[in-house]
Formats: sequence, C-alpha cells, structure tokens
Amino acid sequence: MAATEKFWAKQQSRGAVGPPTTSGLDDNATRNELRLMILLLLRPDTSMHRKVIERAYARNAELCHPLFVVVGRDAIVRVLTLWSTANARLSATVHNITLSGNSALIELTQHIQLRFLPFMPLEWRMLVELDYQPGPNGTKVITRQRDIYVADWMLRSVALGRVVHDLVQVIGTLWVYLVCFLAQLYDDWATRRASKAEEGPRPIYRQPATKEEPAAQVESPSST
Repeated sequence: MAATEKFWAKQQSRGAVGPPTTSGLDDNATRNELRLMILLLLRPDTSMHRKVIERAYARNAELCHPLFVVVGRDAIVRVLTLWSTANARLSATVHNITLSGNSALIELTQHIQLRFLPFMPLEWRMLVELDYQPGPNGTKVITRQRDIYVADWMLRSVALGRVVHDLVQVIGTLWVYLVCFLAQLYDDWATRRASKAEEGPRPIYRQPATKEEPAAQVESPSST
C-alpha cells in the first residue's frame, strides 16, 4: 500500500509543477508509473482497480480488445474485475516500455491460471498500446488502450501449442523455400524469353538443293 500512495503522490506532484511539456511524456517517471499500474491491475486483488482507473484514465477512455470494445471508466473496471476473479492466479511481468510522443507501447507477460482450467497454468505475452491526452492539473490521462495478442506468443503459452507452433513453422519454412525456388525458375524463364523476343526471329538459311547426277548405266554383256 505504501508503494501505491507513493505512486499517486508522485502523480500529483508532477501535476502541481506546471502544465505538461510539449515534448510528450516524462520517460523515467512515466515508465515507473506504467509498470506499477500494470502490476496493480493484473492481480487477483481488485481493491485498487477503480482507484487506478479513475486517476490514470480519462472519463470516456476506450479499451480495445481483440474480442470486444468498451468505453468509460466503469466499463473498464468491470472488465478488469471480471478478469481478476476468473483467475485463481494472476500476475504480470513487464518486459519493455517504449514511449513516443503522447503514446506508450508496453510489452508484458500475464501469468494466469483460469479457475476452470486449474491444471493448465498459462503465460500470455502481449502488447498494450496506450494513447494520452492532457488531463486536469497538467497531468496526462489515458484515452485509449489497445490490447494486442500475437498468435506466435499465444501458441507458445500452451505446452501442446509449442509442438504445433514448431511443426507449423517447419512446414511453413519448407513451403516458403519451395515457392521461392519456383518463383526463381519462373523469373529465369521469363528473362530468357524476353531476351529472345528482343533479338527477333532468327533468319532461316536453306542450302540450295543439289542436282542429282544420273547414275552411270552399266551395259550388260550381250549374250552370245
């Protein structure tokens, strides 16, 4: 709880200093705040969800998931609460945070264990894209969150999926090599055909027909 209060104190102190700079987000402070925000939202305890969303997200913020889209703080809180209660185990590891202007891209892994699949712990690697705009008291609030799930990472999150992924990757690699080989053969054939067309038709030389000399007649000896 002390870390949470320190986080919000830092947020308020940043807003009290003055209006946001035109260069975008403050790198170090924003990275620390985003990392802490992810850890507070992706856990079984839902007590901090509403406080985090109300302070960090705009009132009409949008959450875009591959399966649904919700708008508003209340809807986002309900989605997060539902996800937390659906998992017996839930945590996150933040791998990288990239800031660019008024947007942020977070690469993270969710460590989950669904209640209806207690025997199958999963690790879902994903990307989260955040868009910011100026908020009250010179702060910046999140206006849009887009969750991006990569098929490669999703397959590898399951033991059987790794086998399927590796098999598909091998077959796909062989298929790509075959297509490239056939494409190269076609390009070579097309190049030769084009070069022949530029040369034009070759003249056909015919040798003059030779006159056949009559064969010498051999007189047979007359019969006596």
